[in-house]
Amino acid sequence: MREHGLIRLYKRLATPILALVMILGAGWGARPLAAATVDTLYHNGKIYTLTESMREAKDPRKAKTVEVVATRDGKIIFAGSAATARQQGLFANAARIVDLRGKTMLPGLIDGHGHFPLQGGYDLFQVNLNSFPLGEMRSIEDYKKALARRCQSAGKDAWVLGWGYDDTLVTEMRHPTRADLDAACPRNPVFVRHVSGHMAVVNSAALAKASRDELSTVGVDARSGKLTEPRAMQVVSRHFPPAGPEAAQRGLARANEVYAAAGVTTADCSNIRMLTELPKMQNGILRNNLDLRVVLHPLGYYPTTLASGKTVDSAGWINRAALGWTSAALSLAGAETAVMTENNVPFADGRKAVAGGSDITRLSMPAYAADKDADGSPAAAAKGTVAPPAGLSADNRLFLGAWKFTFDGSPQGYTAWMKKPGFYRWGKYTAADSFNQAGFFNGAVGTDNMPPAALETLIAMYHGNGQSTQTHTNGSAAAERWVTALEKAVVRHPEVRDTRDTSIHAQTMELQHIQRLTGNYQDLTGTGPMYTELTGAFKDGRLSPEEVGARDIGQLSRLMRDQHFFNSYFVTHTYFWGDRHNQIFFGPGRARNMSPVGWSVAYNQPFSFHNDTYITPISPLRSLQSAVTRTSAHSAIYEGGTLLSGQRHDLGAKALFPPRDPEETGDKTTFAFWNYDHRVNALQALHAVTLMPAWQNKLSDRIGSIAPGKLADFTILAEDPLAVAAARPQSLAEMRVMTTIVGDTPVYGFAPGSKTLADAPRGSYIQPTESVVALVTEIGPMTPAEGRNETRDKTLGAYAFKADVRNGELAAFQMRFLGNGGPVRDMTLLDGGSGASGTRPLHYSPEAAMADGNWWIAALDAPMLPLKADDALIADKMYAAFFVLKDNGPRDKDAARGGLAGQVVLLTDGPLPGNSGTTRYVLGPAATNAAKAQL
Repeated sequence: MREHGLIRLYKRLATPILALVMILGAGWGARPLAAATVDTLYHNGKIYTLTESMREAKDPRKAKTVEVVATRDGKIIFAGSAATARQQGLFANAARIVDLRGKTMLPGLIDGHGHFPLQGGYDLFQVNLNSFPLGEMRSIEDYKKALARRCQSAGKDAWVLGWGYDDTLVTEMRHPTRADLDAACPRNPVFVRHVSGHMAVVNSAALAKASRDELSTVGVDARSGKLTEPRAMQVVSRHFPPAGPEAAQRGLARANEVYAAAGVTTADCSNIRMLTELPKMQNGILRNNLDLRVVLHPLGYYPTTLASGKTVDSAGWINRAALGWTSAALSLAGAETAVMTENNVPFADGRKAVAGGSDITRLSMPAYAADKDADGSPAAAAKGTVAPPAGLSADNRLFLGAWKFTFDGSPQGYTAWMKKPGFYRWGKYTAADSFNQAGFFNGAVGTDNMPPAALETLIAMYHGNGQSTQTHTNGSAAAERWVTALEKAVVRHPEVRDTRDTSIHAQTMELQHIQRLTGNYQDLTGTGPMYTELTGAFKDGRLSPEEVGARDIGQLSRLMRDQHFFNSYFVTHTYFWGDRHNQIFFGPGRARNMSPVGWSVAYNQPFSFHNDTYITPISPLRSLQSAVTRTSAHSAIYEGGTLLSGQRHDLGAKALFPPRDPEETGDKTTFAFWNYDHRVNALQALHAVTLMPAWQNKLSDRIGSIAPGKLADFTILAEDPLAVAAARPQSLAEMRVMTTIVGDTPVYGFAPGSKTLADAPRGSYIQPTESVVALVTEIGPMTPAEGRNETRDKTLGAYAFKADVRNGELAAFQMRFLGNGGPVRDMTLLDGGSGASGTRPLHYSPEAAMADGNWWIAALDAPMLPLKADDALIADKMYAAFFVLKDNGPRDKDAARGGLAGQVVLLTDGPLPGNSGTTRYVLGPAATNAAKAQL
């Protein structure tokens, strides 16, 4: 529950859905509850608890359900049968009863890995260069036109940023170049990010920001403007002007909305600097810009090349210091460059540090920074304390996750560290390119963003301190070195158990990797010829426990098994890039085994799914569909529908495919690849977006399933995912999210049967100027004024509110509502309480003009594109109504300076939205004021 008084009031009065109080719990309550007060009781729907084991989940008929869930104080107090609930007096003592009307309720969906809240800033401030199915770009010319439009409206010397371009989905089948960007925007610096996030292209004005030494950084190609992998991208991105606090908060608010609309209750924030991101999240909670829970994953190591040419770890040690590690130094053997100084890893003692899974919502942190002229000693650079904002007293909103390493690159950029023979189609590249020995496929050094020896040392350090890590491993060679690092770490620290270290993406992980991760070394016998470049305890294809320091294979098996090593799969790669992996990057043999979920199931290895958002849109339901079907998407280049999976359930089954493209090599020699079916059922997939990512982050005692004692996070769907998977699995991603609930508070959508179909206004993430702050402080329902023909006009929502704005400023607000199938012109936004009849409509502005009394509508998934009067509002799609008011203007009902009061009523001349067939309340001439006030 919110702690800040004004925000508490906002949530209590403004919520359009019945307030929901639920918390996922561990174990069923056996003892009858005394006639206790119940905040919310849910019933009459399909309620999946996700409390079955992963072994039980192999049979979807064993899915566990309950008939009733009851909540109090933000936690679940009951989950069981309707008969027992009535017997215990829960129906009689419930403050709110939500009739699910046959809809489906799940535990709140959880993202297994991502980059929250970056998507919000991209949506609001950058140019979308994605191609179908993610966007509209079809050619380099389309990129140039989109960037030129933004450059024309940008101020002098203002940066123009784009994201999501894909060289394999435009007709030219190439990257844009420095020359292309110069032609589109010759004066403003331009930086456009590849859809993989692992490379970018810049124009001449952007390159001019970097020094000559910076331009010599590995991965910088000044001629083409291409920057490959993070170290090279930083050469230009470090010159971006810092985002102001208000821009950061607006991006956070937008991301919060996007994730909630996807049914997500716990987001994932990876690759971060704690001293920047944690305060932003804390302020976001206080300012009502962040409703979700968030798991934060600090960078454990981040190499940065300075202008002097020296490379240092710019994040890992500062994050450790912030989280209570002490300053014992560790030698980083094998590092190619200094980490801080002289190969030392400062702050290497984490015995008293904040533990993974901890609630850090109100954490204060000691702040350190490297002084420019210091010798690298962090002890000389203490900067004080970063404390949470005054007034923040919430808890269980922000959690510490595992430490993050980015080891290799991206298959779409030819920078994933692959074993021989590397990528399927080489194109312009040659065999001389050292792609399999730490180099980009084009021959430049740098595929591994950190040396393998450094990875081993760092993983051993975190493991020895009982802390979890998660490592980006896309390529098979990267996975090999990661598994080897874990083998060495567990032997070095045999006293440590249950770290749950995680491979992020695990894109081309081999069967032998999963066998080793789960301690099943006995199954490796005789399979050595299936693999190349083996290291660690399976070096050269034979069991070699001595290579990692183990006494024998039995000891190593036990140590590995006790850690519960985890894979988080980017399973939607099969959908978004499946055909290209099949034909360009991996070839059919490896493409069928990418994201090898089936092997994890076979060896009972825990796993989760993620969307890597911003790389692809946040959508656990898309992950659900991809895991069940593993088919590729249709695009402008590819027909789609390709199955990216083997089709046998025999772990020894093989199929023959060429390891390289025969059309390119002229060699039709084939190789044996595993032919295992990696599709899973819908219940297993649901576990991977609920309970398993909670378990991955040591939070399964609080979130991830529906049981007494857990936090009340729920997602209500219009359809039953198990039934949809059985009847039409290709539509799983299209299931409608009706309601998203965090800690008994609805944060998105409208519950089945809701009488209100427009939610309460809040300060908009689109404002007249960057400095405007519009913070809604009080809000409540209001009775729509008389004076309109209510047989024709129907009210979606009516609210009175107060907000803090600066004296005399224009401020924008927004409220979400459901489309009804009619045109925009049928919608009216009334300013309640002014004018001769007590109300008057605001002026609809299809240009989104920021003037007092203007309003407009945009689809929630495209908030920067205002709709015209004749545009149709798709039934049950979510939209946003934006409106502008001026402090002390004619519509301000608060005479005080800096305090704005408004009254708004959203009406339609058409039918009320159906809300998936559950709307039953329609205003008419017989409606009483009391009934209308219930809105």
